[in-house]
Amino acid sequence: MSEEGSEGEIVKEEPKEEPGKRFFLSHLNSYTGKALLKELINEHLVKDPAAAHIFTGTLKEDEPDIQRLREHIPTGVS
Repeated sequence: MSEEGSEGEIVKEEPKEEPGKRFFLSHLNSYTGKALLKELINEHLVKDPAAAHIFTGTLKEDEPDIQRLREHIPTGVS
């Protein structure tokens, strides 16, 4: 995990980040869906974009403003 530099000094390598996990969340616009997304999102914690979690999900259709919700899907959700 560590290597010697050109002059004998020890250089530590940072461990590689694991790839992000894929999540499917049903009813992203429900209270539970929003809470899960908030807790699981990790974009701000990782250095490598490939280590960020990927989210896919559905919207609860009986919301009165469903069209507005479709236009403003949370960051990190496809």
